Amino acid sequence: MRRAQAIITWSALVWLGACVAVSHAVVNGAEFGDVANTAVFAEEESFDEPQATAEPPYEPRSQREPFARRQRVYPNLPCGLSTDVDEAAYENADASETTADELAPPAPFQAGACCPRQSNCFQQCCRPCQPCWTVRVGTMFLDRSRPSGSTILTTRRIAGGPELLNANQLQANAGWGYDISAIRRNVFGLDRSIEVRYFGIYGFNSTFGSAVAPAGTSIQYIVPLGNIVFPEIVSASFSSQLQSFELNTWRPTTRFMYPFAGFRYLDLTERLTTTHNIGPGLNNAVNTVSAFNTLFGGQLGVDGLLYQRRRLTLSGVAKGGVYGVSASNSAVLTQALGPTFQSAANQGNAAFVAEMGWTAQYQLNRRWSLRGTYELLWLDGVALATDQVAASNPAFGAATVTTNTVFYHGMFLGAEYRR
Repeated sequence: MRRAQAIITWSALVWLGACVAVSHAVVNGAEFGDVANTAVFAEEESFDEPQATAEPPYEPRSQREPFARRQRVYPNLPCGLSTDVDEAAYENADASETTADELAPPAPFQAGACCPRQSNCFQQCCRPCQPCWTVRVGTMFLDRSRPSGSTILTTRRIAGGPELLNANQLQANAGWGYDISAIRRNVFGLDRSIEVRYFGIYGFNSTFGSAVAPAGTSIQYIVPLGNIVFPEIVSASFSSQLQSFELNTWRPTTRFMYPFAGFRYLDLTERLTTTHNIGPGLNNAVNTVSAFNTLFGGQLGVDGLLYQRRRLTLSGVAKGGVYGVSASNSAVLTQALGPTFQSAANQGNAAFVAEMGWTAQYQLNRRWSLRGTYELLWLDGVALATDQVAASNPAFGAATVTTNTVFYHGMFLGAEYRR
């Protein structure tokens, strides 16, 4: 099963790279094909007479590409200083024949910088202009996959008795949280970018009951514990939360694709609680089973431009890595009348984490844009609370840790600010 999931994940990564490559070929051929032909013919002409350079025709403001004229960054200016050095001149551009490029000082071409139109630079050499700072803030909504089937409560002490609660009945509600990231380009004057990102998702909650068990219930630990004499009212709850921090770095390679590498830390905590009102009113017992996961390791990924048309941009990102995991569990049975039983275990193992996202971005102005992303996140090799019941033995204080796979998907909605 895990091998099939890994094949699917890496196939998706290859698919995203292929989409980016195709879009690169289509746009690159349409945009630069004529320029390349012109360059070839120019080599065959005589150099005795200087060739006249055709001035680009003046375009009314209403027909210009929105915001493009304000995003040209020249290598002899401080990072982040664009041709918008005179806002009033831009606002009055329609009143004169002054073009956007004339509002900035001319500069010679340098690798990795945007070129002025007068530089006659072959455009494939010019990387797209980017701001120094990009900050993204928004809300993320994710659905968690349903827990795998395992028996939690039965109406008999022996294993295999009539089942009252199965783990797959605890389908959690959609969780929500915050996603914040910041990108700094041209770090220390180098052609390198750094991204810092954090998100925390909470609210993966599910409840069961209250149910009446005339003959009592038993929780199916390795050695089952419970009441099988008196009737009781039983209820259950499940909760989960996920936090992630990552640090990535990359150097721009092409206009359409940015391979990157980085470090990532994730924390996954889950808790399953069953409450038993025995009698009712004679005794109260609470079973709490918890699972804790700390993941840390490196990751590789690619961020690609899929489509761009005026204010609308479509892009995709895929990343994955092998992580070290510190996984642990605990099981505690407390009761108002009677002893407390508990067990705990921990282990270290390897896990695989993969994430993919498809983003639609709409530019409001040269600083602000709106973003919507469909997210997929897959964690393999982590401890889940519902699986730890069958691996715990509070009656004798012993336990082992069992691992499984969990899958998340959902939406990110937010805004982006560039400076």
